Amino acid sequence: MSDPLLKLLESGRDLLPWVPARGLSDQEVGDLRRGATIPTGEAVMPDWQIPAGFPAPRPLMRGFHLGRFAFLLRPEAGRLHALVALPGGL
Repeated sequence: MSDPLLKLLESGRDLLPWVPARGLSDQEVGDLRRGATIPTGEAVMPDWQIPAGFPAPRPLMRGFHLGRFAFLLRPEAGRLHALVALPGGL
């Protein structure tokens, strides 16, 4: 029997689908791990739009490295800062 939660966690793309995404290079991952910020770069629009009438979410971005959800990023002064690191990615 498979666990539905484990199935969900197999794909980081399915997590926080209302948050824009951005690919990360090896260099950017290293910079974020050291606590540095990275350029905003090119964002991919969210896979799911928040319905009208819902409160606007905090400005965040999902960072993907090698196809895995590696960081939850927050814009700060025109750059991106790692809010949450997901070691190994999802």
